[in-house]
Amino acid sequence: MSKFTCLVLCVVAASLSSFYVRAHTPTFRDSLQPLIEACSEEYPGVTSDMVNQAAKEGNPNIIHPCFNGCVFKKAGFINEKGEYDTNSALTNLRKLVTHEEQYRKLAEIARQCTSVKDTVTDGEAGCERGARISACFLQQKDNVSL
Repeated sequence: MSKFTCLVLCVVAASLSSFYVRAHTPTFRDSLQPLIEACSEEYPGVTSDMVNQAAKEGNPNIIHPCFNGCVFKKAGFINEKGEYDTNSALTNLRKLVTHEEQYRKLAEIARQCTSVKDTVTDGEAGCERGARISACFLQQKDNVSL
């Protein structure tokens, strides 16, 4: 009986520690928070509630596309020509995300999002590209903490 009790306690402890780690793993949004705040000053119509809602629902259309472009430009995902730069994105992602498992998952998504390199109508502005990057990342929201 005591072995069974010990086993149950170990399983409970392991479950709780797993929950604690998941609950305290920073989200991608947490990593981008200073950039989100900076872009909120440029686009005052976008609130943190809207950003959270977009992430929760997986709907980037809640947020103005130029806000997304601003965040991804500041994060180094979009270069000065308004293009998605995978190498720069991965380099800057490493600086933004310190949690190794989170970085690995986000880096894989960043590599998968090369379709956002397709031609856009706003050129260097980065608005349309930012919206595409957001949509690409949000499609993976069930696989990583956004």
